[in-house]
Amino acid sequence: MINKGDTVSFAIGNDKTTYTVTTGEYELLGRKVVNLKGYSGEVAIEYLKIVNQSRNQAREGRQPGPC
Repeated sequence: MINKGDTVSFAIGNDKTTYTVTTGEYELLGRKVVNLKGYSGEVAIEYLKIVNQSRNQAREGRQPGPC
């Protein structure tokens, strides 16, 4: 699961930029998506991989879900 505050990058393509997630996961047209700071539009979570968990998530000992 990708949460607000996580740092992510694209799992596909050549874009190696890291982005901060600005929303929690939500459903749009049947797909789970998030918004990213500095990136226009929603991104389906299956195209993202977590680089760093947000501090709250790391403190709680949660593990990232499959991307």
